[in-house]
Amino acid sequence: MKITFGQPPEWFPPVKLKGLEHVFLREPIDGYRSQYIHMFLQDMQQLVPLGSRRERDAYFDIETNDQQLAIKTLAALDRKYRSTHMADALRHILSFTAMELFQAGRSVIALRTKLDEYEWNITSVHPSASRIVSLGPFLIQFLPERDNGYFGKDAETYSREIRILNRKSVLCIELPSTLKRFKEKFLKRLQLLSNLANPDTDKLFPPISLENPNPRKNILDFSAFRKNFDIALFQTIRETGWMARNFTGEEKSDFLTSVWRLRFRKFQATLRMEIIRQLNEQIPNIIRQSSPDFEMFIREKGLLTPDELTNMERQLYAGDISFEEVIDSTFSL
Repeated sequence: MKITFGQPPEWFPPVKLKGLEHVFLREPIDGYRSQYIHMFLQDMQQLVPLGSRRERDAYFDIETNDQQLAIKTLAALDRKYRSTHMADALRHILSFTAMELFQAGRSVIALRTKLDEYEWNITSVHPSASRIVSLGPFLIQFLPERDNGYFGKDAETYSREIRILNRKSVLCIELPSTLKRFKEKFLKRLQLLSNLANPDTDKLFPPISLENPNPRKNILDFSAFRKNFDIALFQTIRETGWMARNFTGEEKSDFLTSVWRLRFRKFQATLRMEIIRQLNEQIPNIIRQSSPDFEMFIREKGLLTPDELTNMERQLYAGDISFEEVIDSTFSL
């Protein structure tokens, strides 16, 4: 196994881990195998309303001394759509970053810059963030044994490698430590609840046989199970304000729905502001390696802040605002 320094991160397809590779690598969270994790990741990543289109309020002011370079940078970071409209690109960046933060605890993109006499060329490399660890000032990626075989091409096998990445060219957005601890516990509970949501009834009831055609033992009380399950789900999700897409039932009310919407929007707003803060710190530092005078600052415009959402919750408890005002405000954010 070789160790390399100052290398960019590398993306590699899923591989079957061998031996001690399990010590260094962990599987990323697969939301598709867990209904509650999948739903939460989908809902949580909508940090900016869909109204942030070019024909609507953009929700952001981007202050820069080089508009074209800023557009190229954000388009490179928008890894899926490559949008050249800055507000759209930023909305996509925030969405993907939020998803990766809750799947792997960090989002890592390598920006490769090339400056020639004609124009800037910027491309991005997106490795699997779950394969990258942060140790103090170092960012380390462990690459397992892998090959480049595809579509019948003769495969070339690459040996295991530890890369100590060049942070100067890597954008690394990380969850705050408090959210990291919360994320691990929260997603584990959602996974457990997903496993319990649809119990295997074949294991709960005794089998029917000729000797016992109508078994009556160990009958599960589904109403009691459902009640206890709902309590466990509520206790898990209440800190985020996410309602697990369950807005109906005798225990639900307009007041409860309004309070939880405010809390979930506050959770999203806190995460959005943290991502933007780290983008403002890191993007200029990376681009200045080739363009020393580059400046860029992303500022929110018209989006509710955590303090404003907290104040709305206080007003709701005091009866100073209506449910309709809360719902309208949180849908448009």
